[in-house]
Amino acid sequence: ITLFAFNPTPTLVNVSDAISNTRLIALYFSAHWCGPCRGFTPLLIEFYDYLKNEVAPTHGLELIFVSSDRDEAQFQQYYQKMPFAAIPFSDRPLAQRIKSQFAVQGIPSLVVIDSLSGRIVV
Repeated sequence: ITLFAFNPTPTLVNVSDAISNTRLIALYFSAHWCGPCRGFTPLLIEFYDYLKNEVAPTHGLELIFVSSDRDEAQFQQYYQKMPFAAIPFSDRPLAQRIKSQFAVQGIPSLVVIDSLSGRIVV
């Protein structure tokens, strides 16, 4: 499985490299067309940047954007503002499986998983 990750620009990387040394993995389900998502995303970016820049570069939390955008152009426009990893828009089947696995019924949604136990934390 590959993800987009910043290295320092969005680059496809193996998921294990993107989340190495990470205790908590937050899956962020969102889309460009969703008004509440566009309101929450800047707050999530600010929180993530604060952790990365002010607390510690290896803070033990990694975010992964799981898009519900309708096309690649919307995905790219929305994702270009995000400093965290993302499932590529082209991997729609994976995004759909993840949404189903975590019973995501609406967006925005944030699911936080303990990487050691695999259990949902939040």
